[in-house]
Amino acid sequence: MATIWYEKRLDEFSLPYMEIHDELDFSVPKERIDNYARLAVECFQTPIAELDGICLPASAAYGSSWADAH
Repeated sequence: MATIWYEKRLDEFSLPYMEIHDELDFSVPKERIDNYARLAVECFQTPIAELDGICLPASAAYGSSWADAH
C-alpha cells in the first residue's frame, strides 16, 4: 500500500478509504476502474526486494460498495 501511495500509482486516488487486514478500498472513477485495478494488482505482485524477492498473489474486485466488491 505504501508504494501505491508514495508513488501515486493510482494518481490522486492512491490513498485508500479503508484498509481491513489484507484488503484495501480505493474510490476511483467508474470509467477508469479496469486500469486502476490492473495497476494495483501489478504493484502488489511486484517482488519485494526486502523480503528476498517474494511475490504475493493479489486480486482486484469492484462494486458500488465494499460489500458488493466481494
